[in-house]
Amino acid sequence: MKLNIGVAFILGLLLFLSGGAQALVLDEASFEVRITIPVVQELTILEPIQLDFSYPWEGAEKDQPLILQERGRIRICSNSPWTAILEPMNNLGFLIAVKQSGDPRGDWKNISHAVLSGDLGCYEFSFDFKIEPSAFRQPDYGIHTIELQITIGAS
Repeated sequence: MKLNIGVAFILGLLLFLSGGAQALVLDEASFEVRITIPVVQELTILEPIQLDFSYPWEGAEKDQPLILQERGRIRICSNSPWTAILEPMNNLGFLIAVKQSGDPRGDWKNISHAVLSGDLGCYEFSFDFKIEPSAFRQPDYGIHTIELQITIGAS
């Protein structure tokens, strides 16, 4: 019992000397952290974008274009908004228009102005192509191959 009274007396004395149950703030500090995350973009060619066809095609004599659907397949993954440009490596006297496959309301865009864009995330694309003879150059008769390249960058 004597020990309990002594412990209580010491605790009470400490409490009295420290000013009760108040805490004292001696100093205050703050800091700001700035993190810069680099842009990471990944372009994966799942199926090469290559157009194989023969000229003249059925309907060419009636000025009907050749429609090639679901050509090539790419995946774009990015941690920031992006822009991709599709360009023919050769066109052999043809006008080429492109639109994204599976988009019935999509507009045909001249391949020289075909730009895709998107926000951060992963996207897969396939393309439909419309091919017509150029008014400025008569294409050669026979089998043709048009290869396309794609370039991606930050938008």
